[in-house]
Amino acid sequence: TSSGNIGQASATVCLGEIPPAFTNIAPATGVGVITYEWQSRTLGTSFANVTASATTQVYTPTSALTTTTFFRRAVYSSYGGMQCEEYSNIIQIGISQPPITGLQAQGGAITAQDTVTLCLGESITFNATGGGSEFLFYLDDNPLGAKSGSSLLTTSTLITGSRIKVESFNAQGCSSFSPEIVVQIVDNPIISLTSTAYASSASSSTFCEGESITFTASSTSAISTYTFSIGGIPQLVTTTNTFTPVPILSSTTSVSVFVETASGCTATETLDMFLNEITSSGTIGQASATVCVGEIPPAFTNIASATGVGEITYEWQSRTYATAFANVTASATTQVYTPTSALTTTTFFRRAAISTFGGKQCEEYS
Repeated sequence: TSSGNIGQASATVCLGEIPPAFTNIAPATGVGVITYEWQSRTLGTSFANVTASATTQVYTPTSALTTTTFFRRAVYSSYGGMQCEEYSNIIQIGISQPPITGLQAQGGAITAQDTVTLCLGESITFNATGGGSEFLFYLDDNPLGAKSGSSLLTTSTLITGSRIKVESFNAQGCSSFSPEIVVQIVDNPIISLTSTAYASSASSSTFCEGESITFTASSTSAISTYTFSIGGIPQLVTTTNTFTPVPILSSTTSVSVFVETASGCTATETLDMFLNEITSSGTIGQASATVCVGEIPPAFTNIASATGVGEITYEWQSRTYATAFANVTASATTQVYTPTSALTTTTFFRRAAISTFGGKQCEEYS
């Protein structure tokens, strides 16, 4: 009297997924003994029994689907030695194709399956391709958080041997995995920067006004390019490791070198350069410009003291024609000087101002 009615919770399953169990909405009724047989077919084929044992009111599939499949329940009524057959409603189970998931890195320069080489600490962005509405990235087969709507993964914490892949989901929740990208980490170069100026510390040097300075960058790595900068402004890009600023440094500043290897790994080192500046060398005076032969000159006076960034000390010097200046005596180190020796020829006097700063002595003259 009724062939019954069957139900199904899901009208669509993912490719390769087993459908949920079919339910019994209404059993078949009739005058005879009622039995059942579950049947299925795909497009272009006829219905056939699913398995010999699927003979109950409900049916739990055991095989995954790869194409659209139709299911029905055949009902048999046995009465008076005669078996009659009718069929329930038909339920169609459609197939939802997952995204064809791919994975790229470095703006598409690397496509899975491949290996990407990174410098230590370098940031990299992975991009899921092939469509999808949600994504879940994996590191060494371990999920990184929960799936989300972002198709990008940016990280700077990977190590050599790290494996990245992504699972992409469509709107029905069906998913597929991309091939993997394997990470190779290359160490950044270790460099040092030194100068011919006085090394006040490992990271600073002190120099005098007018001093020409050469900077040398050293590394155990093979460096492709060196970029030397003064005060953060690039001055020279070169394949050699030395740099002599022209014009010479004339104020306190910093000099840095940025190096890059053939694989693109970089490092920077900076030297703080301090000018031991003597802002004024001072002025000396003398009451008499001429003395008698064999006479001792009067005392030299201090008209203006020397000034500078460092601690100022003095040294008095003298010379005659065709000779170089030399210190007059070891003890003539004050702002003023009283000669003790008589003169027999024309003699020139000056006062050296010595500034000591950062361990460096610089000298100018009155």
